[in-house]
Amino acid sequence: MSNIQNIDISLNEIVKNISKDIYQIPKFQRDFVWTNKDILDLGDSIIRGYPISSLLTMPMNGTLQVGSHSLLKEAKMDDSQELDENETKYFVLDGQQRMTSIAKLFLSGDIKNEYYYDLLAILVEKFPEDKIDNDIGLSNLSAKLVKDQLCRNFGRGADRSDKPVRHNNRFIAGQSVVENKYGSVVSKFLRNLKEATDDNIDKYTDYLNGILGAINGYSVPATVIAGDSELGVVIRVFEKVNSTGKKLTLFDLINAKSFEVEIEAYKGGLSEFLTNKIKEKINQRPELKKGLNSFFKYNEDTENYEKLDRIIRFLEICHLLEQKAIPGMIQSTMLRRNAEFWFDKWNEKSSILFEIIGWIEEEGLTDVAQVTFLEYAIAILLANPKAFINTKFKHEIKKYALYLTVTGTSFSKSNLDIVEKFNDIALQIINEHQFKKYEFSSPVGMPNLLSTNILDITTSKAEFRAILNILYNERPNGKFDRDILGYKINRADSSKFDSHHIYPKAQVPDFNNKSKFNSIANIVLLDSQANREEVKDKSPSEYFQYVKSLSEGEFYCNQNLISIDEALKVSSQEEALIFITNRANKIAEAVNCFFKT
Repeated sequence: MSNIQNIDISLNEIVKNISKDIYQIPKFQRDFVWTNKDILDLGDSIIRGYPISSLLTMPMNGTLQVGSHSLLKEAKMDDSQELDENETKYFVLDGQQRMTSIAKLFLSGDIKNEYYYDLLAILVEKFPEDKIDNDIGLSNLSAKLVKDQLCRNFGRGADRSDKPVRHNNRFIAGQSVVENKYGSVVSKFLRNLKEATDDNIDKYTDYLNGILGAINGYSVPATVIAGDSELGVVIRVFEKVNSTGKKLTLFDLINAKSFEVEIEAYKGGLSEFLTNKIKEKINQRPELKKGLNSFFKYNEDTENYEKLDRIIRFLEICHLLEQKAIPGMIQSTMLRRNAEFWFDKWNEKSSILFEIIGWIEEEGLTDVAQVTFLEYAIAILLANPKAFINTKFKHEIKKYALYLTVTGTSFSKSNLDIVEKFNDIALQIINEHQFKKYEFSSPVGMPNLLSTNILDITTSKAEFRAILNILYNERPNGKFDRDILGYKINRADSSKFDSHHIYPKAQVPDFNNKSKFNSIANIVLLDSQANREEVKDKSPSEYFQYVKSLSEGEFYCNQNLISIDEALKVSSQEEALIFITNRANKIAEAVNCFFKT
């Protein structure tokens, strides 16, 4: 194709281009996510001459006008060389992770780490029979030799300065290699060897100089898309050649398309627009911060939201519900929508959306409910905003969200019968005469939990958080409004209350049944400060004696489905298991009661 050119580019040229700030990252690209291990693997591949796959670039002076930021910024570098007047900047469409890693490896572009090649490891791998690592002259080089690892990283010191070499010239920085400053380093390192013959020293010198010298000429294949190519062509090429095997997500594609809008306020792209709007709302309403940051997964390091894709999903579902269409999300349909659709839909729905997200957080559903159901529930409320003021309707949505988690029932995009039931109820609510109270039948089933189910719910499971939510937020049968020491519980808040084991394993003789002792039947919420200062490491018999001495101690225990007299009788693992099983029955009854109301 005339708009595609395949070339080879040397590592030396790539490094020079990076230092001149020639490479720019389009804003529809993902952030840099590679780990230290990924960077070291890349450095290792380069020195061995292994291929690292191709790059995909496009001139910035063409038809693709999208927001971008410097690759140097991605690599946490501030300085760049001056760009010649006749030089063109390029978008990096594929290869961002590798290019940023090259900056970290060969331009010291990492504020936390420096990357080096291990001259000893290189020699030991090439000449294993020489047993170079046993040379007495290397006894002062304390860094442990790591087999098959030629590239290593070290944390920067307090002064953050670059160190061209480490460990008496054993480690040479990548930047020193590409600047051709390795010859004297090799010579100085080899002087450490006390047992090597002159012939071997010559052999090692030639090999190290050869392998380090080849790095600058290391060739990387690159595909360059012509500057006058349309966005559709760019996306199709990207999908075909993306070397990571990870296609652009639907949100990435919609975000890329969003740069085509003419309205000035939208020119930064959909992702930047949504991010700014969420942050703006948080500044206006700080009480929404926790819920919004949690639901859209705010990353403190990048200062971006990682789950903005949730917004396009429930906006799409909302639109389909309003059109009385089956709310199935079809990628091709969503991609065909013009870019302004998403901005306009957000402007129309964002006000009520913020209130809905705030309610979800207030009800403790963000980390308890299945995201797919929450997306559909949000869409239903967005499509029928008047139903959001109906307390009973919202309660039924919460009940169903908890039902799914408690029963371990998976909710997928195919569960449209439930979506349609909730949407029909919402429509009937908003169409009912304002002076009449609409009574609807709940679409929520009964979990019919037994004590055996409760005993299987341990602290690591999602069901655990859902049960705590039901007990301490909903207070079935009027219970669970205080902890066993009498402290008021307004909601299951992990910042204020600890999940306290009634019978800790350390306090039960012959403890050997981890599962049941770690089940929710053996857990109560306890004021965090009181747990540290009043309970501490007391045995159950000790702190239950203290609770019984309180004027309403027995009432506090009853509130948590504990008989204080039964608790005081426990003196063995068998008796503790009987107590836990009896409490599991009471918890099962309380949870089932919640779903009946």
